[in-house]
Amino acid sequence: MSMYQRLLKNLKEVATEKLQDLRFQKINTWMIYSMSRPDWDSIWIEFAQNIARRSIDPKHKVGAVIITEDNTQVLALGYNGDHKGGPNCRDSMKEGASGLIHAEINALIKCDYNNPKDKKMYVTLSPCEVCSKAIVNSGIKEVIFLERYRDTKGICILEESGVITRQYDSEESCDVNISKNNN
Repeated sequence: MSMYQRLLKNLKEVATEKLQDLRFQKINTWMIYSMSRPDWDSIWIEFAQNIARRSIDPKHKVGAVIITEDNTQVLALGYNGDHKGGPNCRDSMKEGASGLIHAEINALIKCDYNNPKDKKMYVTLSPCEVCSKAIVNSGIKEVIFLERYRDTKGICILEESGVITRQYDSEESCDVNISKNNN
């Protein structure tokens, strides 16, 4: 083998090794990036949890956020609480008798219905019967909830009315696949 051929062979080996290093680095960088980039469900559920912190209810702090289906706009938010200027306390500690306006209703009251985009709601507790009926009438297409309310009639109403209903699963929603469709 001539000196020229040996040099060419060594150059090829070094180039191949460097290329493999670059590929590994790129894959490693992508993995770190994707592990630290939360999906939209995680973002909005955490947002609803933060809104719930505004609630004065010592038993159930519930938060809701209404967004466009493409995740580009927050249209309204709400938490369970008293009427404007009210005493900010429960009427009763008995289950189902708090006397407070539910988070979903507070969000629905404030929602921008002039926005033509389809809407979805994230809520920390699945909606009760009355809230579910209001959600159906509002035209919201999907409801994602964190915890299941003790009475599941609200979920049945939503599903029977064609509203997509699902419980948020933190195990399933941890990381996202980086793609053009995942804004």
